[in-house]
Amino acid sequence: MRLGVYIRGISIAYGGSRAVAAKAKSAGLTFVPILVIWQDAGSTKFINTRQVEDYAEALHEVGVEPWIWGYPWVGKEQEFVDRIQWAKEICRGRLRGVLIDPELGYQFKSSSESEARGGAARLVNGLLNMLDESVSAGTTSYGAYHLQGRFPRDEFCLGFGSPQFYTATDHEIVHGLACWRNLFGEIVPSIPAYGPNSGVNLKQYLGKIGPVDGYIFWSWPQMGEIEWSIARDLAQDTGKKSGT
Repeated sequence: MRLGVYIRGISIAYGGSRAVAAKAKSAGLTFVPILVIWQDAGSTKFINTRQVEDYAEALHEVGVEPWIWGYPWVGKEQEFVDRIQWAKEICRGRLRGVLIDPELGYQFKSSSESEARGGAARLVNGLLNMLDESVSAGTTSYGAYHLQGRFPRDEFCLGFGSPQFYTATDHEIVHGLACWRNLFGEIVPSIPAYGPNSGVNLKQYLGKIGPVDGYIFWSWPQMGEIEWSIARDLAQDTGKKSGT
């Protein structure tokens, strides 16, 4: 089972890369995706530039896979691919995965259908041409995929699928999962460490989502002791099933 926690911005409150790596290891995480680029219609932000190499090294040393993730926008595909290439190079062979989050930037209301589909294809092809066998991939977006008709879903079928189920209804979960499974062989939902379905409600909420191939918690600064405890339980259950 894949088990991860998103990092959007790295804060001194985390205690540094070694502290994050130790926390990830003790909770049984298998990977940690760190944001490196955030695009929107008006600007691009390069995120966590100074820390990526250090965090990748610290996570790698304790056996947790360092991943990066980004939020792309139509028309800016080459800039996105270039940033992923930069991160891959600066991690010096330690990078193990790339996760893309095209949830809003490729809706047809933000561009024409041909622009969205063409941009999505260019982005995925650019990433595939740049990545090698040592680097995995994943795609995350809104969980209610069956309601996202105005989105290039086929073009963004890259790696595992991570439907975002943060405040989803039972209906949205059932039908969203069915749609995602039609496109992806592996499903690793993004789940909340905030809001009404987190904390004491999270275990019951996960019961509505499973069985799946893993989870990614959103996000690191919102993880409380309950969420970390659930992560440890999930990791231990996986170990028992595998006999480790």
